[in-house]
Amino acid sequence: MIKNYLTIAFRVFKNQLVYTLINVFGLGLGLACCLVTYVFLSHELSFDTFHEKKDQVFKVVTEYTTDQGEIAHLAKTSYPLAPAINRDLPDFGKVLQVQGPYENQISFTLDGDFKIFKESGTIYTNEHFFDLLSFEIIRGASGEILEQPGKAFLTETLAKKYFGDLDPIGQILSVQKDSAKVEVVGIVKDPPVNNSLPFDLLISYETFKNRYRSVHRDNWMMLWFGSTYVGFEGTYSLSEKEDRLNTILEKYIDKEEAAKYRFQLMPITEIHTRDEYGNNTNYTIPSIVIYVLIVLTVLLIGTACLNFINLATAQAINRAREIGIRKTIGGNRAELKVQFFLETLMIVLLAAMVALTITQVFLFSINTYLQQYTNYSLQLSFDSLLFMIPVILIVTLLAGFYPAFVISGYHPIEAIKSKITERSGSGNYYLRRVLVVAQFCFSIMMIVSMIIVASQMNYLNNSEMGFNRENVVHLNLPTNYDQDPSVASLKSELLNLSYVESAAMSFGPPIGGFSWNCSFRRLENDYEDGMISTVKFVDANYIDTWEISFSSGKQLTPREVNDSTFHVIVNKKFLKKLQVKEEEAVGFKFAFNGNLYGIIDAVTEDFNTHSLKVDLQPVIMAYRPDYFSGIDIRLKGKNIHQASGNIEDVFRKYYPLAYFDFVVPEDAIQDAYALEKFVYRIILIFSVMSVIISIIGLYGLVSFMVARNRKMIGVRKVFGASTWSILKIFAKEYLVLLGISFVIASPLAYLIGTNFLSSFVYRIPMNPMFFVQAFLIVLVIAVLTVGWKSYQSATQNPANSLRYE
Repeated sequence: MIKNYLTIAFRVFKNQLVYTLINVFGLGLGLACCLVTYVFLSHELSFDTFHEKKDQVFKVVTEYTTDQGEIAHLAKTSYPLAPAINRDLPDFGKVLQVQGPYENQISFTLDGDFKIFKESGTIYTNEHFFDLLSFEIIRGASGEILEQPGKAFLTETLAKKYFGDLDPIGQILSVQKDSAKVEVVGIVKDPPVNNSLPFDLLISYETFKNRYRSVHRDNWMMLWFGSTYVGFEGTYSLSEKEDRLNTILEKYIDKEEAAKYRFQLMPITEIHTRDEYGNNTNYTIPSIVIYVLIVLTVLLIGTACLNFINLATAQAINRAREIGIRKTIGGNRAELKVQFFLETLMIVLLAAMVALTITQVFLFSINTYLQQYTNYSLQLSFDSLLFMIPVILIVTLLAGFYPAFVISGYHPIEAIKSKITERSGSGNYYLRRVLVVAQFCFSIMMIVSMIIVASQMNYLNNSEMGFNRENVVHLNLPTNYDQDPSVASLKSELLNLSYVESAAMSFGPPIGGFSWNCSFRRLENDYEDGMISTVKFVDANYIDTWEISFSSGKQLTPREVNDSTFHVIVNKKFLKKLQVKEEEAVGFKFAFNGNLYGIIDAVTEDFNTHSLKVDLQPVIMAYRPDYFSGIDIRLKGKNIHQASGNIEDVFRKYYPLAYFDFVVPEDAIQDAYALEKFVYRIILIFSVMSVIISIIGLYGLVSFMVARNRKMIGVRKVFGASTWSILKIFAKEYLVLLGISFVIASPLAYLIGTNFLSSFVYRIPMNPMFFVQAFLIVLVIAVLTVGWKSYQSATQNPANSLRYE
């Protein structure tokens, strides 16, 4: 029996080769999108699930409520929190303190050769790191040694990179510019890529405390790359733990201010998807992206199944005689159902093979993009293949159910006499039109979304940010400005280069560079009222080098008044927050960062210190030479890469053994939109898929109409109807369907686009042309698809249409 089923199936596939290939390709696209989504989401949702104590370890995060009732979410915690928990709540649980990751310059001498590298995954942590988190020490000391200063663990990859086959245990590394010395005490297995705390070098937290002043370590208002984790044992009440944790702040800061903070304990398995908190140690994937991918995938696989149904029932008329004869000679309906389900299963299996190939192409495209920002690549796995088994079965049932029941229900006499009509067994024609409208709607929404995202990304890439970011580079220094007179000489020689227009000492560029976030207040206030400012340490040439416009006042005074008072430049946003009129600003004194004071020298126009997803921030620019870590250089020409070679030659004259750390700030600006670019790439892929699947669905409906109207076309041709007149009959109906789709899809696309744009403070307006462009794209596709199939039928010999009548 099975052999007969297979023989008939192969005969049908051979006789209807075009439809078979279309079905295979259409379902293959749907399955490929489903598989890509599974591979991506299975990776994203697996973050931190490898930790054995994942249900017992929590990250401390903070909700801060401003006086205006706005809630800010903070993933970082101040440095004194962990010691305070150990001191005031000794039975609370194990407290893990993490600082970083940082970019550091690591240097050492090996066999008489000096070596220096730049690493981006340096983390300072304490002795509970290996106790709470499942990272494996391959050899060397136990994790408790991180209680001591000057101790470090390397990952396998970093140890191999630094020392090759030599034993790294006991080697001494110099970290960053101040040459803090650390001893390598162990080797750690490379952390998995689905880890929210990536690292390649672990250094004891006591080393960090010794490196930085108490102004950082003991300041409750200082949030800079710091994270706190807690681990619990036995049974516990999470709400009770949170309540106890929130009693700490009142002991150390003003009670009225402390009441605005609320510590929360977030499971480590949620770190990667709780994008409202962000993650200063790794990227986060917003939950909305996950939901959107799932919805898009369901819609695509659903429309692929509907297309299969359309094509199968459209071809039903061609198989009517076969069904009638089989029923006449004793075939029953159950056997016919098995036949059609088997045919569907075979097509779905072929489609799955096509899907695997398409998936590899998709993953290659996605990985090529993702590897600019992450160190992992998405790959098909055995789990992916297992996932395909239930998907294949579900798709077979969904796609095969309707054709099997409709076609197997043909009346044998009507089938043999070719009297199967729309009403008598080919399925509901009006339902088909509804399905085509739905497919058009989906395609229009996807195309509109693609156009909106592309337009917004173009706007972000070309918008003014309050400073001139073109032709500026940043050179990180191997030593601090105030500790090395060579820095001043280096800057002076760079200024003598013909292609260098200006140069400034700083802690980093306006955006993408290092800066502090700290509170500030008027002197008459006892506490900081939720006002947070970005602090940048710069010299007097910084404003001119970045071409930031002055609003009032003069240049920055290049000196400190004393150890705690500084001359500063602020922006207009700062004055607005401080409630100071601009004409009263110069000379105004205020407090910031708890125990520091600023005297305003000048006011600049507002400029962005973050990506355009974030509103303008208050900015304080202060002269602090001991924090000058680099030189900002404005070039006269536009060949940055050529200039880097000449700048390195000058740099090597003063620091022949140092790491040449040359940064293009524009790259950091582009990196800030990595997620949006990824979303655009996904929407682009899914848009193309939806359009292709819609074409297949439209082809199926046109095929059905042509088969249903074969006699009508033949009669019209016999009586002299032109090809164009027959084309208009078909085109008219589809233009109506497309118009209905556009009316339905436009408001939905508007809501989707508005929701996407709402995540940006700076955004493009909704433009009617977005919808017009999408409509025209779908119109051209529909006209070509309908026209091609209709033309084939209209130019056919009418004798072929009428010979069975």
